[in-house]
Amino acid sequence: MISELDKYIKYNDFIKKKLNNRFVYSKTIKYFKNFNYRISRTLLFFLKIVAIIVRPFLKKIEPELCDILVYPNSKNHLTRSKELWQNLESKGYKISYFNASQKYLIKYIFSYKIDFDRKIHYKIFFHHAFAKYITQKYKFKLICDYHNFEITSALIKKALNESQKSIFIPHGKIRNSYRHSCFTFDYYLVFGESSIEKINENKLRLGNTKLIKSGSIFIPKDFKLEICRNYKNILFFSNWGISYHTESKLGFNIVLNWIKEHPEFNLYIRLHPLEDGKYVKEKTKNLRNVFVQDKSLTLKKSLENISLTIATGSNASIEAALLNRPSVVSLDKEYIQDSEDVFESDSNFFIENYFPKRARNSKELQQRIEQVYENYDFYLQQCKEYVKYHLEYTVDASLYTATIIEKIYLNNHHFPYTKVLENFDL
Repeated sequence: MISELDKYIKYNDFIKKKLNNRFVYSKTIKYFKNFNYRISRTLLFFLKIVAIIVRPFLKKIEPELCDILVYPNSKNHLTRSKELWQNLESKGYKISYFNASQKYLIKYIFSYKIDFDRKIHYKIFFHHAFAKYITQKYKFKLICDYHNFEITSALIKKALNESQKSIFIPHGKIRNSYRHSCFTFDYYLVFGESSIEKINENKLRLGNTKLIKSGSIFIPKDFKLEICRNYKNILFFSNWGISYHTESKLGFNIVLNWIKEHPEFNLYIRLHPLEDGKYVKEKTKNLRNVFVQDKSLTLKKSLENISLTIATGSNASIEAALLNRPSVVSLDKEYIQDSEDVFESDSNFFIENYFPKRARNSKELQQRIEQVYENYDFYLQQCKEYVKYHLEYTVDASLYTATIIEKIYLNNHHFPYTKVLENFDL
């Protein structure tokens, strides 16, 4: 039987190769990326030796006491979830925040005297050392981790003592994907039923956990808008990979062609939080009825005067539905219900189960828009059904999540959860 650490090494190799080869459509580029991957592995081997040699000369870690350690995967996600942590802080819990990207993990390892295990394989050694730094630096009872497929999370869990617990905090709907395959947490929060369905379908699950339907902590208490029947204003949800990801780019082109053919509409574009906007702004700079929104706008503000949204597939479509804004899908790919390709099957968000079928060209997009507007009250009701499928809690999600975290802290396990078991076959 494969050991736990060997399993982690195998999992880490799998994830790194997946990430290395994503969005690569050229064999030449793939070759060089894989070559660089092998070079980096060699470098890690030598860096491990150096880390062992210099460790005695590094500065000692000064521990920081806290009840809960929050370990977000981005500043944006931490900012958007501040209501949750403020709620717990108001109850007297001391919360510390470790908002450091894992790309700086080597910096920490060569700065502090970490009690790492020098026998750990070089492939995961730096993740192990980083995990040990976190558990040495912060003396907590709970760690709330936003990272969904990092081996560091598994190694943090391994470094905890019996009185410490780890909780996964979701920043989106969980998909049947390698990007949502690490379940080495004591508790794993999910938005709702759709996420549990996808987890059960996932053929790769590292670790056993307890799933808790908690809704989205990114939805604030005042996240409500009146119905808008200004049928001239439509918003497009851009995608972080829109400049190079085939499906996203083609979907955007459909929208561009449509708005050029229909000057009677105003198209607003909401950029993805990880997107710089250069590609979108360049493509729309000569279109007078297209407006790229400032990234500082909240989603609620973005949708204030919008009656309909267009997406290629986005968590934002769920939040838009919560604000009474139906969606249509712009995607130039044939719909195949049983396909493993999530773009073909719409099996990430199931937007097309509640709203019109995808538009594969500008003419079809206009037809879908007309379909929604002609049956607007029906699709407003569909918004409610769509939200219900994805979100167990909405504007009260932060409050409920705070309650769950507090119960776990107090070792009170009287709350509903679903067990999920490991399914590791690589």
